[in-house]
Amino acid sequence: MESGKSNLYSEFNMDILASRHVECGDWWRAENLSSPFTRIYMVTDGVGYLSYGKTSIEMTAGNAYIIPAGLAVSYYCEKKILKTYFHVSILLQNGYDLLDGIDKCFVFREENMILQITKRLNSNEIKDIIYIKTALYSLICRCIEGNVNYTVDSYSKLTSKAIKYIEANLSSTLVTKDVADALCVSSEQLRKIFCKDTGISIGKYINNRLMSKAELEIRLGKLSIKEISDKLGFCDQFYFSRYFSKKYGVSPMKYRKNINSF
Repeated sequence: MESGKSNLYSEFNMDILASRHVECGDWWRAENLSSPFTRIYMVTDGVGYLSYGKTSIEMTAGNAYIIPAGLAVSYYCEKKILKTYFHVSILLQNGYDLLDGIDKCFVFREENMILQITKRLNSNEIKDIIYIKTALYSLICRCIEGNVNYTVDSYSKLTSKAIKYIEANLSSTLVTKDVADALCVSSEQLRKIFCKDTGISIGKYINNRLMSKAELEIRLGKLSIKEISDKLGFCDQFYFSRYFSKKYGVSPMKYRKNINSF
């Protein structure tokens, strides 16, 4: 193995943000819900319905449904549905989730896998934890084959420093000039190199990270919407709500409610 290549295997880690086996009734519903993480639903009993764009899917036992990050979906249940669900995220170097940008859901028939995962879900034994993570990685891998063309690239020192500065000073008031001034380079130079390295503009990167931070704070539920708005430097809660709704399709309050409905 070439020197340094082994470091590639430490670049990406799957964060399991939530996991649970639940029984949902007719209260389980949401419209045009978009999340910065990927949702995995493994149905064990009952029936649910999932839709996006012009596509409708009946969710039945024995199937695993993968909803990519960023895809706006609606879902509901008429009577009941039992499912093991996971919220997972694999962030790329540019701040996007690995599956972000894929415009379709995936359905895999995995009766035995679902049975095994559900059985092991609450176990604290290492073998069970490894089994579950391996299965989830396998599902994600099947989703990106033929749909994602991404390689691991090394960023320039300037881009790496810019990302660190953005993460340490994330705010709605942060602009490219602030980052450029802090790194003692021109805004034009920073824009050019950052976009070349990451494939997106530095302004879009800042916005993506800001909204990801907002979503995390809303999902954690420790702060009020106003406190989150203040923490992220928005002029007022109402502007923050409009800004958030433009990204995720629903207000922060409704998003928090939908998150809690799995």
